Amino acid sequence: MSAPVAPASEASSFPRIPALDGLRALAVGAVIGYHCGVPGVFEAGFLGVDVFFALSGFLISGLLLREFETRGQVGFAGFYLRRALRLLPAVLGLLGVAAWVTPWLLPEALPRLVHDMPAAAFYLANWSQIYAGQSYFERFGAPPLLQHLWSLAVEEQFYILWPVLFVGALRAGGRGLAAGLALAGALLSSGWMAWVYQFVVDGGDPSRAYLGSDTHLMGLLSGAALACLWRPGQVAPAPWLRGLLRAGGLLGLGGLAALMLGLNEGSEGLYLGGFWLAGGLSCLLIACLSLPPAGGPRPLAALLESAPLQWVGTRSYSLYLWHWPIFVWLQVSPATPPGVLALGLGMSALCAEFSYRLIERPFRRLAWDGGLQVRVLAPLLGVLGCAGVSLAALLPGWSPEGGGSGVAVAGTLTPLPAPVVHPAPAEAPASAPQPAAPAESTASLAASDPTPAPLPPELAALPRLPAGTRITAVGDSVLLGARETLKRSMPGIAVDAQVGRQPVQGIKVLRELRASASLSDTVVLHLGTNGYLSETTLRTLLDELQDRRRVIVLNVHANRRWTEPNNALLKRIGPAYANVRLIDWEALSARNPDYFVADGVHLTTRGIAAFAREIITSAGPATPPPAAVAAGAKPAPAPQKLALLELPGRPPRLADKPERSDKAEHPGHERPERPERTESAAPSADASREPGPPPAPAQE
Repeated sequence: MSAPVAPASEASSFPRIPALDGLRALAVGAVIGYHCGVPGVFEAGFLGVDVFFALSGFLISGLLLREFETRGQVGFAGFYLRRALRLLPAVLGLLGVAAWVTPWLLPEALPRLVHDMPAAAFYLANWSQIYAGQSYFERFGAPPLLQHLWSLAVEEQFYILWPVLFVGALRAGGRGLAAGLALAGALLSSGWMAWVYQFVVDGGDPSRAYLGSDTHLMGLLSGAALACLWRPGQVAPAPWLRGLLRAGGLLGLGGLAALMLGLNEGSEGLYLGGFWLAGGLSCLLIACLSLPPAGGPRPLAALLESAPLQWVGTRSYSLYLWHWPIFVWLQVSPATPPGVLALGLGMSALCAEFSYRLIERPFRRLAWDGGLQVRVLAPLLGVLGCAGVSLAALLPGWSPEGGGSGVAVAGTLTPLPAPVVHPAPAEAPASAPQPAAPAESTASLAASDPTPAPLPPELAALPRLPAGTRITAVGDSVLLGARETLKRSMPGIAVDAQVGRQPVQGIKVLRELRASASLSDTVVLHLGTNGYLSETTLRTLLDELQDRRRVIVLNVHANRRWTEPNNALLKRIGPAYANVRLIDWEALSARNPDYFVADGVHLTTRGIAAFAREIITSAGPATPPPAAVAAGAKPAPAPQKLALLELPGRPPRLADKPERSDKAEHPGHERPERPERTESAAPSADASREPGPPPAPAQE
């Protein structure tokens, strides 16, 4: 977050600019709007963080520059201490409250909180999340309470390195060299983000490119360059320059609004220069808002200086700190009732007010009290830091491993177990008394018992496809959770499914399958649960399969902001491909909440049965289940009408065409079966089968 309004003693070296507090209000509002998760509202509201970055770079570099020009040097010890006193006490207050509140409000989030506290306290949250492979954008289960502290970590890491480089550049070549260094650094960081996105992320989750302090410095450095080139309050700009800056301010505000409303975290352009553009637009806006009042009207600045925006802006740091944990505790999501969302916003404002008055302002005064010695404040700060971090050892349920059933720890998400059905023990004859057996013998006997457990009735009643019907299925963890059921009912199917798979990664999988001659003539696709599906990606996927006889595509069901646009895109693009059959899984499953576990995405046993039935029915003529399997089983609910989306311009069913055999495709040898991926299975158990609350679902 950006630096707060300077107190009187600080104002002597840098003038207070009230309009910038209004800009902070807009930025934190965009971030909170994004975290509300409402589809179509601020889908790129996370760019508000980049506005804060530009503000921080501008204000901090301006302070350093004025101190250097006034005194000929910069007191680094005092600078670092003021930064710590400004930011760290509020974070420690948050950690203390979260440590005591979470066990009662959301106990399943406690192990991850304990794990994340040291990294948060020492401003290493972003690298901790990168190392753990944690996604900033996916939302399955309870997200980490301290996830949002990544941005504070990036700023603090910038504060450690930049002052030394900045002062060195000022000594070597003045403002011009310092500005050039900052601009070059911004471009290098943007280029490095693009490289990481293209060659490291490679179509997967973009969190590594987003969270890194190496890849996300462009806003901070752009603001630093602006501080070298623009000196508000020192130089009275000419009328033509004022007019140009006013126009630039409108361009900056409009451009940022367009980016936040028109893009999303899956937009490729963001990582190929879009964040650098957001930083540049923020600088235009900052320059406009920092125009001196004398010299003409400032309508945009006057709007941002209004009392409500000033209140939000001066408390923006505390609002940012508190709103996310409160949203997690209340489990705010797109399906949250408006009353719960309003409660979350109200609690965020209340906690921010307390934090601002009781923590932020007192410590800010300490930081700028000329009579306060470093030797007094430094031990105090150290005691606060150690107390906040070591508090984790006193938490209920704490363990050195930070483990917990079904909870994400160190970035590793524990999946829910697959359905377990225990067979009823056979009754012993009445005339044969049974001796008591040792526990070891009983366990060994149970382990060696070859009798398979009976299937649940829903799965036992599924129709079957002939063993020679070869099918390839590619998808994410929803498909992965149904894999074993599909293999029982479709012996010729090969399932390539992976937890967290992004739509664009499906292209690479299909090409690998084709290259290894493992791509069957019938292909099932289920992608789009974990992120946005772009038109380019979808067309590339379907183009890759144009020579296949039949492509069965299931749309997605998830309470995520990308679900509706993904499904709309599938419905719009599908008619262009004659071999595509689109199953409306969203419409079918929306009427059956019992198909899903607690996250509303992964499938229960009934959900797996319905999901598999749609695929089986679409893939070819099926036969009833074997009588031996179905005997005695309760009949499954009557299947609903196959939810095929009717695609205009072609008949609803393709002409039947015999499947190509392996030998026909590859004379003289059988085509080898592609090994299936071994990632952890997605949650698939019906939560009602086991007593107690279900474990947290695995993250997509």
